[in-house]
Amino acid sequence: LKGGSAPYSVSWRMNNAGIGSGTSSSYRFSRAGTYRLTATVRDRNGRTKSASRTFNVRGQSSPLNFSIRASNVRPKPGQTVTFSISRISGGTQPYRYTWTLSRKGTIGGSTSARYTFRMRGSYVITLRVTDSRGQTRSQSLNIKVM
Repeated sequence: LKGGSAPYSVSWRMNNAGIGSGTSSSYRFSRAGTYRLTATVRDRNGRTKSASRTFNVRGQSSPLNFSIRASNVRPKPGQTVTFSISRISGGTQPYRYTWTLSRKGTIGGSTSARYTFRMRGSYVITLRVTDSRGQTRSQSLNIKVM
């Protein structure tokens, strides 16, 4: 603070409601929204100077929830299988999708993926979904190529 006459007092307001005094204060946000924080300094002569800042508080998103399905979980060699997400809820859009297949790595990056199995064996297909806030969830299916 420049100028004025010591001693100084500081008061804090959040959306025009008093939340504290002194050189620091804390506030617990109960919900998402736009908030305006104002600090007012008063000197010994009653002169005041205020500074404000407006900011947004995001609410906590609900957990990601989804399921995946395969057009065939027991394909024969040479068959193409389509994998898809059947429903998704929670999290914060937009979502990022990554399909990985054991022994092959990443095979897709959207709400569905296709793969042609060339060899017999057991495979695991996994969909990893990440929301815009970094919340991540994965789900897998076992595939047995006969």
